[in-house]
Amino acid sequence: MNILCINNNTGSRIWRLTPYLDYASVQGNGVMMHNIGQDVREEELIWADVVIVQMVLERRIIDLAHKYGCTVIYEIDDLIEKVTKNHPNYINMTRISTRWRTFNCIRKCDAIFCSNQNILERYGRYNKHPFLVPNLVNVNFWGKPHNPNTGRHIRIGWAGSFAHYEDLKFFQPIIKRILQKYDNTKFIYVGMGGWKGESPHAKFNYGEDLFNEIPVDRREYHQGVAPEFWPEKLASLQLDIGVAPVIDNEFSRAKTPIKWMEYGINKEPGVFSTCLYGDTVKEQVDGFVASETHGFFNRLCYLIENKDFREKMGNAAYERILKDFNIINFKPIWMKEVIKILASSPKSYRVRKDKAKLEFQQAFREENQKLRQMRGEN
Repeated sequence: MNILCINNNTGSRIWRLTPYLDYASVQGNGVMMHNIGQDVREEELIWADVVIVQMVLERRIIDLAHKYGCTVIYEIDDLIEKVTKNHPNYINMTRISTRWRTFNCIRKCDAIFCSNQNILERYGRYNKHPFLVPNLVNVNFWGKPHNPNTGRHIRIGWAGSFAHYEDLKFFQPIIKRILQKYDNTKFIYVGMGGWKGESPHAKFNYGEDLFNEIPVDRREYHQGVAPEFWPEKLASLQLDIGVAPVIDNEFSRAKTPIKWMEYGINKEPGVFSTCLYGDTVKEQVDGFVASETHGFFNRLCYLIENKDFREKMGNAAYERILKDFNIINFKPIWMKEVIKILASSPKSYRVRKDKAKLEFQQAFREENQKLRQMRGEN
């Protein structure tokens, strides 16, 4: 079996595609990854038996894959038409035309892989073969050597993209109070949140400074890195505590508890929003959950004041992730499902595939013959 993946360039590719494609390759299958936005070549579709499209909105790609006899799987991990107003893609993703294109693409595919039950219920109704593929930890990728903090400050960390503007605004007054109460704490934030600068270009380079009321020696801003380098970056931050505040809305409830996994694989305890993490985190065992400002504040205070408990909670999260959220256990299941979908595809796909291969081979032979004639070869 040959698998062609047309993927986006976000962390979704790292969580949901790369580990499974690596496994498929080890099992002897052909694998090829192709970024959205690049033209898909005819020979790639002739070669592929299965095409996985990650949240594409162009039906022509799906139609073209079917033309060449490919089985097409739609891969999605966001409730994309429910993005909030502060999301970078709000205007584009909430258009009626975008919704229609999304649903139309899902209907045209032979199966859909979704990251959680909310997305499965929302989009699965538009496809004949919905399947749940949860986000799980690829330990070979995430399992970096533990890098504990050896400095005098307790390092409290947050990480996220510009899509999390509202979440960070919610956390702003909380971390301000924490730093005022505990002079041995420091806030580390990655991806957005901005930084002060003398240059007028500072805001353009680093974004709006959401924490301008916090002294610069009590905070540390890091720009985001490519998904491939995030595990090393996160480990290098030497966090004592991680936080993942999330505003409760439809878009957030369709996300997955990735931050708990990222902190946990680094043995870092944390405080997480109930709306997203409440069903995953074991309260007071491998993490804290909270829904209100005072809840976040009180739980952070407890972690700051109890070092032994921090270490115990971080280790508990690490052990549970290795046991219950390890992607190695799901790779064979994913592979069997892809094989099942391919096997159940219409026979007409194989007819089209064989015809396309013959036509391509004939065109290739004719082109070679023309080249030989031009060179005066027999």
